[in-house]
Amino acid sequence: MNRNRKDASIRKQEILQTALKLFVNKGYENTSTNDIIKSLNLSRGGLYHHFSSKEEILDTAITTLLLSEKTRVLTILDDDKLSAADKLKIVVGFDSASQPMADDVITLVSTMDNPTLLTHLLKKKLEIITPLFVDIIQQGIQEGIFVCKYPEEFSKISIILSTTLFTDTIMHMSLEEYKKMVLAFQSIVETMLGVTPGTFNFMNQSIIPEKW
Repeated sequence: MNRNRKDASIRKQEILQTALKLFVNKGYENTSTNDIIKSLNLSRGGLYHHFSSKEEILDTAITTLLLSEKTRVLTILDDDKLSAADKLKIVVGFDSASQPMADDVITLVSTMDNPTLLTHLLKKKLEIITPLFVDIIQQGIQEGIFVCKYPEEFSKISIILSTTLFTDTIMHMSLEEYKKMVLAFQSIVETMLGVTPGTFNFMNQSIIPEKW
């Protein structure tokens, strides 16, 4: 029984990865469930055993990515040796990069002419990641590092800005333009938290996408 569960989990992951590649290469709207079935040499029932539609596949990919990010953030939160400022630098620095399927999801959201998808990604990210950001901000307030009257609202604004920076705008600007966006984002965060300019230095972290 455990073997069957493992096989099912592996198959589901294969479907996710293959479908995402097709979405990126052919376009989400131009990819049918038949395309996915043919690429994997599956029966229709084999696909529908795991996913009812390509919409569910994409939703699962986004959720999987964010839950993976949540796990990584929790690891940072549990490190008592790190200050709140250090935790925020690390969390923003890695964001969704280097996670399974991250490049495909980011590329897909960036290139799709579908604002609904970005809205869906933001909604899920706000739901999953906001409480973790709030914990970091509250720690910073207790340490006397941050000055922030609205930790939850600040967290949501930061997530919306960073998510848009990594997705919606990324495919439409040069490296220099992107670096300026990162510096502007850093300045906004530092101002909102009342810290010294240069505290977060996001530019020196792994947030420059591989496309450059």
